[in-house]
Amino acid sequence: MENKIELIDSKEKFYQKKKEWTDFEKQVSGLQITNTFDYLFSFWDNFELVNSHDLGQSRVLTIIFYYKKNTLKAIFPFCKITRNRKKIFKVSTIEFIGQQFFTNYLDIISDGLDMDDNSFVKKWIKSNIKYDFIHLSHLPEFSGNLKSFYNNKISSFNHSSELMLDSAMTYEEFKFKVHSKNYRLNLNNLYNRLKKAEIKYDIFIKEFELSDFPELLRLSEFKLETGKKNIYSYQNNLDFLESIYLTYQAKVIFISFNGKNICFGIMLRFRDDVFLYDMSFDRQYNKFWPGTMLFDFVLKNNIEERQYRTIFGWGMDFHKYQFCNKFYKLYNYLDSGNTLTGKFWYNLKKKSL
Repeated sequence: MENKIELIDSKEKFYQKKKEWTDFEKQVSGLQITNTFDYLFSFWDNFELVNSHDLGQSRVLTIIFYYKKNTLKAIFPFCKITRNRKKIFKVSTIEFIGQQFFTNYLDIISDGLDMDDNSFVKKWIKSNIKYDFIHLSHLPEFSGNLKSFYNNKISSFNHSSELMLDSAMTYEEFKFKVHSKNYRLNLNNLYNRLKKAEIKYDIFIKEFELSDFPELLRLSEFKLETGKKNIYSYQNNLDFLESIYLTYQAKVIFISFNGKNICFGIMLRFRDDVFLYDMSFDRQYNKFWPGTMLFDFVLKNNIEERQYRTIFGWGMDFHKYQFCNKFYKLYNYLDSGNTLTGKFWYNLKKKSL
């Protein structure tokens, strides 16, 4: 048979596919950290049984391995999530594993599928999985699947920010070519304000250790002031973060004022990329722009270590907009399912995007 699909619908089967999956990763150019086996398996391992608004009331793995002429051509890292709606309705959706949170770029894992491949997979899904609609998010504009599998059934989701460095560019050259005059002036004024306030600052980077978690928890409490969650205060989150921080050899950046840490950042490395995965700072020091200090340190550090691509994650906050020089659009993909009520729930979801 020329085309074949294998459905992975349990954690045991998922783990058994580790070698085949990781071997396949080596063949896929442009693979992102949030699409790797280690990242997605760790996510599923820690959140499979969690019941929440974002994660739904139940989840079933629906990973599709697509083969053509006995050769693996693509992995579709899907799961089926059931959520309660209006207390009495159960709505099932196909989504990417992990798109609910803790992610950035997500996509079908492949180095290229033609229209026949995509048509075969879509027909198989419709015939073999019962669901109300499919909703995939965090699709980057550079995805080769936008005009094929997603077939332009996309809508705007957000943006992702990146810092792209020329290999020959120095720190000073980058500041003058990328940063605005006003931004450079603000950077200079920032350090002058610290001096006038008699604040002795220190910025250092270290390998992540489990003993860093209490400090990350403390500094993340300041996120609550902006309506965000402290991801270090939930055990499932901690277990997941511990797994990926150790797997991807995370580094922690700390900024201290007069000997007390007031800001941190977490950097993960995958292939030739750096991912600024998380950060938080004490909001009472807003006027000293600790976020800007952190980003500026990342720039200097990555130039010194010849890391030319840094991903700052999705969302367009002020610091990213001022600091980064590459912004990618992120998209949603939405399509109807194969149930009697699917059209209704699909149309309702469509209105909300």
